[in-house]
Amino acid sequence: MVFYVIFSWWNFSSNNIPLGGTLLTLIHLCSPIIYRKTQNLPLTGIVISLTGFSFQVLFSLYNGGIYSPSLIWLTVHPVILSFFGNRKLVILSIIINLLTLIALFFLTTNNMIPKNQLSEDFTTAMMISSLFFLDIIVAIYTLVFIHNSNTNQTNLEEHNYFKEKLLQIISHDIKNALSINQGYNALLKRKLEKLGLQNQEIETLFSKIENSQQVMNSICDRTMDWVNSNHEQIIFKNEKIKILDLGNYILEYFEISAFEKSIDLTVNYNGEENYYLFIDADIFKTQIINNIISNAIKFSHPKSTIEINFFVDKVNAICSFEVIVQGIGIPENQTLVEFESREIISRKGTSQEPGTGLGLYITKSILDHMGGELEIESRSIEKNPKNHGTKVHIHFPTGTNY
Repeated sequence: MVFYVIFSWWNFSSNNIPLGGTLLTLIHLCSPIIYRKTQNLPLTGIVISLTGFSFQVLFSLYNGGIYSPSLIWLTVHPVILSFFGNRKLVILSIIINLLTLIALFFLTTNNMIPKNQLSEDFTTAMMISSLFFLDIIVAIYTLVFIHNSNTNQTNLEEHNYFKEKLLQIISHDIKNALSINQGYNALLKRKLEKLGLQNQEIETLFSKIENSQQVMNSICDRTMDWVNSNHEQIIFKNEKIKILDLGNYILEYFEISAFEKSIDLTVNYNGEENYYLFIDADIFKTQIINNIISNAIKFSHPKSTIEINFFVDKVNAICSFEVIVQGIGIPENQTLVEFESREIISRKGTSQEPGTGLGLYITKSILDHMGGELEIESRSIEKNPKNHGTKVHIHFPTGTNY
């Protein structure tokens, strides 16, 4: 702006453009001070853009109107505001530019604005210099944008690395604690045997404790698999397993948590209980079944029923795992958030059970690597007070043709 103010003092006999340009330039140059005092980046951008815009319009009103060489600078304002402001300011700037051009066109065509007083050489020189400086400004803003994007990407990668290392540490520490616990359980079991206090009921309880500890160990292992899955390093160890074994796992592992809420777990095999799947059973149990069924129990009403269905499409070698929940449902916007994991949203269950908000995202991530799909039909209690609940559909390749 300083260059064009000096240019105006030199070329115009009238003082309107030079004086107005000088005032606007002084305000323009004060933008760093305004930012220091207010720490308001959008306000600073508005000051920079508005003072430049006002000078360009002033120049056009007294010299050439729609044909003024200064109008080329209108294109830079949305760029400036995109850096300093926000989307609304950019849109507003585009609209103001459009209205300004329409108004200047109307005033010029009706001979309400003085014609261009500059010589052809000066006009050409001004156009060339405007294009040159405009290119420099756009290039600077582009470089700044690229730098900020790279910085944000680096910060995001560092943040993700920290979270993954934290998960690794937590999983490692839990496995160590479980190992100590398993040692104490084995010692207690031997003590009871020596004292002759061991019986079938106690043996069953010890067996369930050991199974639960094994599952926890497996969850820790598979948590690390999930961390690796973000880097496409997950390795599936497929094995043959009957659908009946998956159903039995659900009934045994979730027996206590379902009993505590008086929830009836029912598994329907639809004649496919002896059908073999060729999958990583460990991952499927700990990262898919556990997440889905634990959420089903968590968000189910007490004394309700959770229906679990298995279907097999033998033609296309696809197994479907369906869970029908008589619960509070999931708001539609929350389902999308949990799928994308852009934001962690955790809700308490019907008995105030806590949660992490990661279940759906982990399940979908694992299924994506398996070549499977996750679908959710849900009616939330907020929108459907009398008729709410959730259906979860999981489809995945059977890996076999048995």
